[in-house]
Amino acid sequence: MPAATSHREPSPRTMPLPKGAGILLTAAPGQSLADLAPRDVLELLAENGAVLFRGFSADRPLFELFTRQFASEFVLPMMRVARPKVEGAADAKTAHVDVGSHAMGLHQELSFTPVRPEAIWLWCERTAGTGGETTLADGTKLLAALTPELRRLFETKRLKYGFGGMVSGVAELFNVKPEALSATLAQFAPDLGYRQDGDALAFTYLTSAIQRCKFGGAPTFANFVHFSQTAAKCNHPEAARVMGLLRFEDDSLVPPAVVEELDALFEPLTLDIHWQSGDLVMIDNTRMMHGRRGFEANSNRSVYYRAARRLVGL
Repeated sequence: MPAATSHREPSPRTMPLPKGAGILLTAAPGQSLADLAPRDVLELLAENGAVLFRGFSADRPLFELFTRQFASEFVLPMMRVARPKVEGAADAKTAHVDVGSHAMGLHQELSFTPVRPEAIWLWCERTAGTGGETTLADGTKLLAALTPELRRLFETKRLKYGFGGMVSGVAELFNVKPEALSATLAQFAPDLGYRQDGDALAFTYLTSAIQRCKFGGAPTFANFVHFSQTAAKCNHPEAARVMGLLRFEDDSLVPPAVVEELDALFEPLTLDIHWQSGDLVMIDNTRMMHGRRGFEANSNRSVYYRAARRLVGL
């Protein structure tokens, strides 16, 4: 009588993504995102900085359910024009990312505020056909690529972000009721300064361009410098406003030569994710920077976004 054999579920295949920008996880036949152990996913994220899931046939409800395994609280940006909320989402914390078709430079999500999500997810429902690639770069590698002069600049001069929003949106970002917002913002002083004029709120936020990764604590170049200062080059429709978000702590501008040098250093380390419908990418926002290539304005590209305030499980 032949010996009994144990049944083992097929495992997804893993492969490093080019340019050290994460890892590709390809589903075994018939495998779903629901079949993946959350702890295994978090370990892949901690080691690689980003995980691209391919072939798992995710839809939007499964995308949302998958993300809720890793966090209990999700963040939506204040700028609903850029990230409009998806109606009908289970927890009202899913957003579109396809307003406009302009390119976006590398950035750390919400790095101009003290409320930086620890992770973000992007799920592709439909590709652009041509263009529209999401870009990824490991901030630890970007930091290592800086010349000694550039590193010294960013180590010795903090960034000064200036931004504004309606009180309701800022309160949602900080996860407090509007009447508690002033007291909450005061907790971040002196690095966060603000003023309120009716329902409008403007603030300045001082922070370093060099942050620490959640997993392991390595230093990483993760900020809003590249996105804001290349907005005009990327044909951002509000380039002047976006570029005006950022100065150094002493109110000096980021020199154009510095931006050009960052551009040249970062491009060889930047991966283009050539989306396939159903793809999902999970990004460690404390380590990685992401952006977007431009695409045709009449494209049907459809990509959705979720962001976790804090990851749980490791």
